[in-house]
Amino acid sequence: MPDWLNEDWKYRRELTIHSSRIPIADDLVDFPFPVRGTDPTFAAHAQKNGDDFVFTLSDGVTRVPHQVRYWNPKSGRLVCDVLIPLLTAGADILLYLYYGNPTCPDQSDAPRVWSGFAYQQHFLLDPHAPDGGATKVVRAASGQKTAGAFFETPMLVLESLLTKDWLLDDTPRKKLHPAITRYKLCRELAESDGSFRAASFEDLTELASLLHDSVSLIRCTGGEVGSFRLGELANYGDAGVQARILREVRSPTKFLDVLSELQWAAWHEGAGHRVTAFETSGVDHMIEIPGWKLPILSDCKRIAAARTARRVRRVIEKANRQIKEHSTPAIGVVVIDLSDRCPTFDLGSLTDSFPDELGEYRAAAQASIREWYTSVSAVVLVWNEISILRDAEADEFLLVTLRARSELLTHHCPVYPLELDAQKGALGYAGQVEFVIRLRR
Repeated sequence: MPDWLNEDWKYRRELTIHSSRIPIADDLVDFPFPVRGTDPTFAAHAQKNGDDFVFTLSDGVTRVPHQVRYWNPKSGRLVCDVLIPLLTAGADILLYLYYGNPTCPDQSDAPRVWSGFAYQQHFLLDPHAPDGGATKVVRAASGQKTAGAFFETPMLVLESLLTKDWLLDDTPRKKLHPAITRYKLCRELAESDGSFRAASFEDLTELASLLHDSVSLIRCTGGEVGSFRLGELANYGDAGVQARILREVRSPTKFLDVLSELQWAAWHEGAGHRVTAFETSGVDHMIEIPGWKLPILSDCKRIAAARTARRVRRVIEKANRQIKEHSTPAIGVVVIDLSDRCPTFDLGSLTDSFPDELGEYRAAAQASIREWYTSVSAVVLVWNEISILRDAEADEFLLVTLRARSELLTHHCPVYPLELDAQKGALGYAGQVEFVIRLRR
């Protein structure tokens, strides 16, 4: 028998996450996993407020953070999110759940569970629904938004950019604009109070992208990510920059380019870097990082789904010319967004390695900065990996994840080499999980 946590806890339950229910292809690190169930012994021995619940690894003593989402002391119904340090492909995960300590303070640690996330918002599903059954009942705790009200917020973000009348114009000329597609999806979710019926993976991936892009815009405009409240567009750039953004977001092809630019700026804003946006200087941003001798001049471009890898070299060539023409000595960085080239993954095929589907684009970037374009100190490849986890034994969508990832490629002999701190993550956010959306259809 494994060691006991300590004598203050009188009871524990053994829990197993069966690998057959989580068909992953490779290890997943720090993965919030939903644990839910009903046990009368919980009701008999746990604290009335659930403060004494503790989860450990299989050794019985190594704690793992958890968040209690729902606890009913009468029925023993418990719903938690537990941060699993390592989910290993093909291996069962053994946990222990301790309870029965009548005097301890609250043992949950929600901030640690969600520390790797840009934003998290939970809604209370019907706690009486069976474990294997779908439920449409979504209600709000005191002071929280309902799911329907929550989905009105990204609608307001889009309305601030494009106006409500423009988004409701469903003429054939506009109807395929990405913003209108997203606005329509959000409106359906708001009107159904969060009830979601996905006809295809496209709806799920659009939802994940919409929330991620909304957070980027909130950060750039000085809003509050915690309450999902948009700031003023006037907080990003000068009047010329704002006019350019408002003009370009109406174009179906440039709309996503603008969002890539805002995502890059938002990440640096969140890291405490000073970001200056430009209107017509040939590059998108000047970024000043505390402690760096030189600023960064960065140019962001998105590679559309129809573009081949040859497009990468043309983007780097043009950016090199624009950076060279800028009068300020600076580190030149080209940010290339490959999200449109990245497929939607089943979680069973998702790994932390560089996606094979993007390999030719990375090779084209590496070849371009091997000897030529010396004003480009580095290329940062960024992409959003969206994956969908389904229960292996039920045809229901359970989990949608969006991971914003990046890879830094450095020039062999640039005019201005990168600062050493760049190797420690100052120019990328690889591996960070941005969103997890749990939905049932």
